[in-house]
Amino acid sequence: MLNFLAKRILQLIPTLFFVSILIFSLQHLLPGDPALVMAGEERDPAVIEQIRQQYRLDRPIPVQYFYWVKGCWPATSASRFVSRRRFSA
Repeated sequence: MLNFLAKRILQLIPTLFFVSILIFSLQHLLPGDPALVMAGEERDPAVIEQIRQQYRLDRPIPVQYFYWVKGCWPATSASRFVSRRRFSA
């Protein structure tokens, strides 16, 4: 039984990795610039650049992926999105 669980957990790791790469890639294939969408009606270049820096859209794709995966952890994503503050333990 323990051997079966160990095999399943080891199979889960690459599966989660490839699914995360697939989801991240599909998000980047969507048409349009996310910074322009977030800027709304105000299309000021300074605001757009600030949004790109804030959400790290100006960084290379592997760096964006790292921060995207890091943001998937429950204590960092939903709480910070709602309150725009970091949690402290």
